[in-house]
Amino acid sequence: MKNGLSPKKQHEVQYLAALINSIASRRGIERIMDIGAGQGYLDLSLAFQYGKTVIGVDDDQIQTCGAKRRSDLLETKSFVKRGDVPVGKLFHVNRRVHANETFASLVEQIGKAAGDEDGKIASTEGGKQDLFGNRANEAAGSENWLLCGLHACGDLTPAVMKHFLQSEASALVVVGCCYNMLTENKPENPSLHSAVGFPLSAYMLSRSPIFHLGFAARTLACQATCRWADDVNGADNFRRHHFRALLQYVLCRHGLTDRARANSKASIDQDIIIGRLKPSAFTQGFPFYAKLALSRLKMDAGVEGLTDCVLQAYEDAFREREIEIAIVWTLRSMMGEVFESMLLADRYLYLSEQLGVDGGTVELLPLFEPVLSPRNMALVAVKTG
Repeated sequence: MKNGLSPKKQHEVQYLAALINSIASRRGIERIMDIGAGQGYLDLSLAFQYGKTVIGVDDDQIQTCGAKRRSDLLETKSFVKRGDVPVGKLFHVNRRVHANETFASLVEQIGKAAGDEDGKIASTEGGKQDLFGNRANEAAGSENWLLCGLHACGDLTPAVMKHFLQSEASALVVVGCCYNMLTENKPENPSLHSAVGFPLSAYMLSRSPIFHLGFAARTLACQATCRWADDVNGADNFRRHHFRALLQYVLCRHGLTDRARANSKASIDQDIIIGRLKPSAFTQGFPFYAKLALSRLKMDAGVEGLTDCVLQAYEDAFREREIEIAIVWTLRSMMGEVFESMLLADRYLYLSEQLGVDGGTVELLPLFEPVLSPRNMALVAVKTG
């Protein structure tokens, strides 16, 4: 099962699968739903290593097809059929999961997507089995579920949390990521719409004004400063920020900011968007970088009077100030852990508030080695009973 997995992914799957198996076995949980399953690496481990019944759900058809191919290949291998642990059942479904739908309807539709219109799945023993158990009088979604997600992106983590709370699911294990893609309540127009990803907790919503991080702060929450010490390209990364800052200065000095913003399709209150450039764009001096960046903004450096000589003069004049950019960027990035802590605390508080004192337990566990996997905090909730 390790073929094709990076050391990072192997590490994540190993530790998260073991945690999920421990909780599921202790609670006698029959079904595991992995929301945002991607290529299904976690699901393979849960089904083939721990013998669980797993339903992997992802809205990317390419990812789902890849997961199906991988599981079909492994099912033909003899190693999944030996040992004391029986091989579990694994299903892959291509579907988007929404926060504002009921878990029962989600389960029903997933059953139809994975099997036929009755939610039945073709069985290797012949005939069909019920994906959600054989109790005909039991409503869809009332099974004993564990919901999980490995780096569930943006609003998907809050959606998984909400499905856990409003369903019969008894356990939740989720690791979030991509905070920059979260939907936020805005102080000037607060909303309690179920699709909002931050803030969730009554505590943070009760602040006046309510907590609002904004895109820049949420992007900083995705930083991995713990990796900087081992990054051999650290100096090059600071140079990228220096060149981008210098380009902004050049655009302002030459009256090109409005046209650059319009050409990059950024709104009036957004930064000019250049997009990702190849690493070589930053290794051949500022003039080379600036001309490439300007072409992305549909501008010709020569036509704008920004010749190589002019651009080189800017680089020479501001060369000694590159260290200032490095210092500012470092201080700014160090705030990322503060912002991530706010997001994690909000999720912890939300689950604790909704479950109540006697309704269950909530934990935040540093599950992964942070340098290998910086988004390493697993949010674990188990309902009482």
